Amino acid sequence: MKVVVYQKKYKYKSSGLTDFLDVLFVSRMRYLASDLVYEGVPKEDIIKAVKDAMAIMDNSGIILEEHFRPVYTQLKGSLFKDFRMTQKGWFLVLLNLPPGSEFAHKIQLSFCEMLEGR
Repeated sequence: MKVVVYQKKYKYKSSGLTDFLDVLFVSRMRYLASDLVYEGVPKEDIIKAVKDAMAIMDNSGIILEEHFRPVYTQLKGSLFKDFRMTQKGWFLVLLNLPPGSEFAHKIQLSFCEMLEGR
C-alpha cells in the first residue's frame, strides 16, 4: 500500500531547486544599499532605513529573503556588509530614509508628487 504524505509547508530538499530559486530571487535584486552612499546619504541613515524597510516587510508577512540579500561590498578601500534589494525593497528603503540628506528630501518629495498625480 502506498502512502502519500502532504505537508502545508515544504522545505526544499533538492539542492537543484534551492539553487534555482536563489538565482531567480537574486536576479530580481538590482539595487544595492551602498548606492545611497554615492548620493551623499550618511551610512547610519542607510542602516536605519534598511532595518526599517525589512521590519515593515517582515511585519507584513512578506518573505524577506525574496527581497533582501546580505552581500559584502568594497567601497572606498573598505569591505562592509551591504544588501541587494528588489525594487520593492529599494522603494521601502527610500521611503524610510531620515530627512537629513538632500537626496532623501528630493526622493521623498518626488514620491509625493507622483502619488498626487494619480
